[in-house]
Amino acid sequence: MGQMQAEIEGARKRFAEPKPLGIAVSPNRQLTPAEIAYKHLQSLIAFDEEIRNTGSPLASGGPDENYVQQLRDIAAGRIPNPLPGPIRVAFNKSRPNVAPKDEIATLRALARAELVAIDIDMHIDEGHIPPPISG
Repeated sequence: MGQMQAEIEGARKRFAEPKPLGIAVSPNRQLTPAEIAYKHLQSLIAFDEEIRNTGSPLASGGPDENYVQQLRDIAAGRIPNPLPGPIRVAFNKSRPNVAPKDEIATLRALARAELVAIDIDMHIDEGHIPPPISG
């Protein structure tokens, strides 16, 4: 459990909002794995909040332990084939902005973002204020 908390805290720090780049950002610019993961994390948090606020049955229940283990494996660099659906979809969506040399790093960063989002969701579901995503 302590290792998971350390991984989550490390991921929170890595996914702090990217600093301004000082250049005009083009939609066609390749993004760093951290920038892609940050955007993915923000979309996960927004989706979870929307689901929670609508009272959807999707909001109930805890995380799927098999999926959490798959995310841990990906974050550690053990990339399964096939990829779990949510990671595959997020990666394919971001692929036009990923440099080929950054594909594995991007998959790992996306998995860490998913783990952070799950942690945030669990804090909220348990009535706790989630720790901030900090840099």
